[in-house]
Amino acid sequence: MSELPPPGWYDDPTSPVFERWWDGQQWSEQTRRKMAEPPRTQPGQLSKIGDLLSDTFNLIGSRWEDLLMVAVVAGFLQALAAVLLMSPVAAAIEVGDLGDRLDIEGWGAVQTTQVVGFFFIMITITLVATLAHYRICWKAANEEESSWSAAFAFGSANLGRLIGWGIIGVIPVIGGFVLLVILLATAEGFGILLGIVGLIAMIWWGVVLGFIPVSIAALPAGTNPISSSLAIVKGRWWKLFGRIVLLSLMGGLVSGAVGAILGRFTGDSLFGFQLIDLGNGNVEITKDLDGPVGFFISQAVLFTSSIAFTVLQIAGVATIAYEVWRRADPEPEPDRGF
Repeated sequence: MSELPPPGWYDDPTSPVFERWWDGQQWSEQTRRKMAEPPRTQPGQLSKIGDLLSDTFNLIGSRWEDLLMVAVVAGFLQALAAVLLMSPVAAAIEVGDLGDRLDIEGWGAVQTTQVVGFFFIMITITLVATLAHYRICWKAANEEESSWSAAFAFGSANLGRLIGWGIIGVIPVIGGFVLLVILLATAEGFGILLGIVGLIAMIWWGVVLGFIPVSIAALPAGTNPISSSLAIVKGRWWKLFGRIVLLSLMGGLVSGAVGAILGRFTGDSLFGFQLIDLGNGNVEITKDLDGPVGFFISQAVLFTSSIAFTVLQIAGVATIAYEVWRRADPEPEPDRGF
């Protein structure tokens, strides 16, 4: 008969989160939460690039099913909108080559309305999916339960907040851009220097705006996400800028590679039109509707992949926000019988 282990705290066989007291003969009712591993950095500090990427990929791996489902559902809805709105436009338009210009026939007010409506729907669904992905990533960073449907519902319910705060955040960018154009076009010397300073300020503000969605996904309603984003960026701008650029480049490379592979199966047409490069700056446009089923499949693959491969940057931003907002002291242990 094997010897029983000595008394002590051991992994609770009924829960991976707690330890249970073994009295030398049997399990007792006394439990305690497992001691967390010491963090690599102090709260508020950013981890090294390698650790950030490792945490980002681990976060994606822990909830990849939910993240993928959000992308698939969003891509399906966008493809359905393309079939209903863009397919009729492609069917009505005839493009002819007149040598020095393209002759487009069949375009009118109806087609304009359909195109505008489609892009409005596409942007709306993309924003909802973005918030849903941020919600899933934030829940994963905090080791909380989540589901793709609950995240999608959260994105739909908070779409107005994202748009509203996004408009408020973009107003300074528009004003700065107009001023920058005026300075660079009319001023010399000191005016050009001011223009360069303004450009740097716009880039700085762009990093702040990048944390608005995760602020909305992580913080309670009523919180000012711009103030929260400013708190994240304060004293960390250069490090954050480098990390965001790296995540964007990596996501773009993956998206481009996968898009090239998928293009071999779905074709290279866009909204029913195929662009053929004839060289010397000449492009031939031909219709390639491929039937409603083929049209739907190609658009669904296109939209799903474009949404799915923003996940790398979203998960990275959520990981950064979690590092900055992480509490200095662990939560107090609940009284669980000892």
